[in-house]
Amino acid sequence: MNRNFKDTWYYLKRAGESGRRGVVETLSPVERTVRDVLGRDQEPRPTRSERLKAEFEERKQSTERDARRALRRSRDRIDEYRDSRIP
Repeated sequence: MNRNFKDTWYYLKRAGESGRRGVVETLSPVERTVRDVLGRDQEPRPTRSERLKAEFEERKQSTERDARRALRRSRDRIDEYRDSRIP
């Protein structure tokens, strides 16, 4: 009996997915027309790999900026130390 319910649930999900795809396909021209009339162009969403690349690049730049800042601070401290040692 449990197997019948699993089969029914599987086919019900497939029918729902198929129905959703059909509705999206049928209404996509209407959606495009409405977006054109309203002036709202739908920008493509970045893929996961594009988001990860952008995040990686952002973190890389942030790390480089932090490293430069730390290097600048350490050089300033060394200069201060040398200046304090000169009579």
